[in-house]
Amino acid sequence: MFRVRGIISIRAIGEGASAARGFGEKMALRFPLLLDRDMKATRAWGARVLPASYVIGPDGSVAYSYLGAIDWNAPEVRKAIERLMP
Repeated sequence: MFRVRGIISIRAIGEGASAARGFGEKMALRFPLLLDRDMKATRAWGARVLPASYVIGPDGSVAYSYLGAIDWNAPEVRKAIERLMP
């Protein structure tokens, strides 16, 4: 997982808090999980499937997104994220 000042990654999960917490613990995630109960972020960001992963840039806008299950270690994903780093 990338830890760079000004970039955060958020994973939107369409389940309850306990399921999201369990998922985060099981996967040892070190980034925020968004519980989008009112679906505002889902609609605003155009998520058509869940899970959906987003990298938020320093200006608060979506800098990278991936719909569906993502392998953060896949070469194409790492390259896309690395291009966002200052």
